[in-house]
Amino acid sequence: MVYFSRDALVLGYSIYPIERLRLYGETGWAFRSDDNGFWEFQFGIEYAPMRPTGNRGEPFFAVNGHLREEVNFGGALTAQAGWAWRGDDPSGRLFRIGLHYYNGESSQFSFFDDFEHQIGLGVWYDY
Repeated sequence: MVYFSRDALVLGYSIYPIERLRLYGETGWAFRSDDNGFWEFQFGIEYAPMRPTGNRGEPFFAVNGHLREEVNFGGALTAQAGWAWRGDDPSGRLFRIGLHYYNGESSQFSFFDDFEHQIGLGVWYDY
């Protein structure tokens, strides 16, 4: 285990080519890092309901890639898919249940050079 610390500036951008589909990307540069990896890149796509769904809900999916310099620009792939319910209150909260898949270098940065493979069920509440 490594005591890993990283302070970074991150710039990100997302677009909605259609109402329920979001494409995004971000670049991070660490101005202080316990490792010599200063750059990271994240990008992905997600499909989720944008309007209230009522009791029926609607499907969702998301795929995210995360590349990090400290692991030679290897990184991780995350995918989620399932069913989502969006509330009708002004906050637009989103409740989701589904499958979660992760494959890549550990998301726990103290173990940044360990490879992980995860498959599981998830419950998420986005507010």
